[in-house]
Amino acid sequence: MNVLVIPTWYSAYDAEVMRAGVFHYEQTMALKPEAEAAIYFPYDLTIPEGFMVQEERGLLTYRRKKEGKFGILKHYKKDMDRIMEEFHPDIIHAHVGAGAGVVGVLMARYAGLPLVVTEHNPLEIMDLDKWLNRVLYGYAYKHADRVVCVSEDSMQKIGQHFPKARLELIYNGVEDPAKIAAAADTGDLRVAGVANAAIVASFYDKEVKGYQYLLPALKDCKEAGTPFFLHIVGGGEYQSYYEEMAKDLGIEEDCRFYGQVPRAEVYRVMEQMDFMISASIYECSGVSVEEAMLFGKPLVVTRSGGADSLTTPQTAMVADKGSTGALCEGIQKMLSETEGYRSFDSEKIRTYAAEHFGMKETAAQYRALYAQLVEKRK
Repeated sequence: MNVLVIPTWYSAYDAEVMRAGVFHYEQTMALKPEAEAAIYFPYDLTIPEGFMVQEERGLLTYRRKKEGKFGILKHYKKDMDRIMEEFHPDIIHAHVGAGAGVVGVLMARYAGLPLVVTEHNPLEIMDLDKWLNRVLYGYAYKHADRVVCVSEDSMQKIGQHFPKARLELIYNGVEDPAKIAAAADTGDLRVAGVANAAIVASFYDKEVKGYQYLLPALKDCKEAGTPFFLHIVGGGEYQSYYEEMAKDLGIEEDCRFYGQVPRAEVYRVMEQMDFMISASIYECSGVSVEEAMLFGKPLVVTRSGGADSLTTPQTAMVADKGSTGALCEGIQKMLSETEGYRSFDSEKIRTYAAEHFGMKETAAQYRALYAQLVEKRK
């Protein structure tokens, strides 16, 4: 079976290290060897010409240079003709409804192929009050043979707004982070004398990830006599904003901002922690939450939708979102001697995570879905 994967975002064609679309690439590669796969990226801003095809990291990759918001409408038939001639796809799998999903519908209908759309966007950022967004998401969901949701929360919300969509739950798959962490030689990163916790940060926004509540919670815990050291791993536009906030709160000695570091180093930090934190206001899923559980780490997560729906009482403590007090209380419970992180069974957390979020398991579920939809079209 040949699967054509269409991502809404992807890394540059000449990038030495992938910075975007890593998940799409890894999930596509995981389909092999039972299914052959190729990438078609219709929104490329990096290639020097209109269309490019080459082998990239062991994956046949087609790229179309982006021409305005709807420029792809001029080229999708021509591109699909070439892909059909060279790759012979049996099914199309698009990631995100209002982006690649729309292109996927056009190409699937043109070629008479089944279509799977996986939705990675949380409903909160779909901006469905705008008619164009409602039309784009609705168009993709209506014509997809299956809309895959990556969390129970996402499936429930999409079902409420698009009741005719044919929904299915398949969690995001994650490669074993311990194997990747082994490539990093960072030494001991823990701070002695206190519990160590980390959050995998993405500073693209001031609001969504909840750092404006987490940093004050760190201060409140310290003042209440329940200190911990916070490792903040990741970078982005607003990192300096939160570094200044930490200084203003007087907690700069109680946390460390790592900035953007290689993936192996991110995992090396996670591997050494006592517990992990997710403080988001909303999430569609939460890959870092899945990764933490694959390390056997308990979590404090907020009721952000996707992230907390991935966990169980045996893997995490859940706190209300958008509240410094609630986060502080949840962290203090995690720090307690009797019912805190020491009471969690790391092996059971790892087993639960591997069964639900392992990349091999996810790829097997997708291959089964592809086979079902291809057979149905015959």
